[in-house]
Amino acid sequence: RRERAGAETQTLRCAIILLPYAAMTTRGTDLRGKLVRDRIPEIIRQDGLTPIIETASPEDYAHYVHAKLEEELQEYLNSGDVTEVADILEVCFAAAALHGVDQDELLAIARRKRQQRGGFTHRLVWMGNLPGSEPTTAP
Repeated sequence: RRERAGAETQTLRCAIILLPYAAMTTRGTDLRGKLVRDRIPEIIRQDGLTPIIETASPEDYAHYVHAKLEEELQEYLNSGDVTEVADILEVCFAAAALHGVDQDELLAIARRKRQQRGGFTHRLVWMGNLPGSEPTTAP
């Protein structure tokens, strides 16, 4: 039974990889396929499969990054698995690179924002302001 379950899992895994990704629309742009990590084609080949890979044009790359960020966020929201947070972080690095910001710079920006505005460790939830209160500075 275990061998059969393993074989079914392997077959399912291959079937998922072999199926072409349908066109999707993100932010008004039609995309074919999906952005994958750099080593994924190599890993697919190690499984004995032949991946169909294209390199995104510079114009399309940002759309693929945005779609990947949405995908990874949804996977985390569905699973709650911390490894999905690592995937989100990797896509955030790619998104920052679109703006000429490398990983170290992005983390420095995050540290500055945390110093200036705090993090989320206190689990604070803003519910609005008391009626009649006047702002003294912009938030």
